[in-house]
Amino acid sequence: RSCKRSAWARYFFFLFSAQRSENAFSSSCRRLACRRAMRIHYGTVSTEHTSEQLRQLASVEVTEKQSKRLAGYKGCRLSVLFSGEFRNDRYAGILVASDGLVTDPIQMDELVQGLILHTSAINTPMAGLRAWFPPDTAVQQTSCGKVGSVDLKGLDECIISDTVLIHNLQMAAPGLIVEANSINRTELLNIARGLAGFPSATNVCVVRISVAGLVLTVSAPLEADHHKVLVRF
Repeated sequence: RSCKRSAWARYFFFLFSAQRSENAFSSSCRRLACRRAMRIHYGTVSTEHTSEQLRQLASVEVTEKQSKRLAGYKGCRLSVLFSGEFRNDRYAGILVASDGLVTDPIQMDELVQGLILHTSAINTPMAGLRAWFPPDTAVQQTSCGKVGSVDLKGLDECIISDTVLIHNLQMAAPGLIVEANSINRTELLNIARGLAGFPSATNVCVVRISVAGLVLTVSAPLEADHHKVLVRF
């Protein structure tokens, strides 16, 4: 098990060493502004959909019964962006926000029920896209500790992956995180300094691993707070 975990860790750090700086996102929002576009990734295939393109698709309006706060907002269904091959239990999706927030995996039968909100209740384009799911759909714990349906501001990406891969990575993640934080300190600092945009980083800690990438907390002497950063595969 130890040898396998070490091989996994070396593989992850090899992947990250080849990435470019634009693949890093920080929760401070300094590295990436909220965009009016989103990407869908599956393996090496990537498609981008702008807000203007999404508004051309059939719109669904959020009702007051579904959400008093978002009543009147309009968007298109995520399902219209997926080809038929993905619409089965073999696949799940992870949503990534422009500030680096990553959702837990969402099974495809629930993912297709989500809306990409692009127009406000007063019929004006929103500053950024928003992923919203009806009540009792895609229920998971939020970053602030509450439990509810996914409601993700600043939607930037949807990553589609095989559920077996997602499960295997979830099982391996605790060991990978321990090894990364105890053995690969130099590599972590190189990632934070070279890829995440913190050249003066003095301390880095891996807090999560998913198909979206590594989530790090970074400390730097010129920064007042710790920053949570997503470095993607």
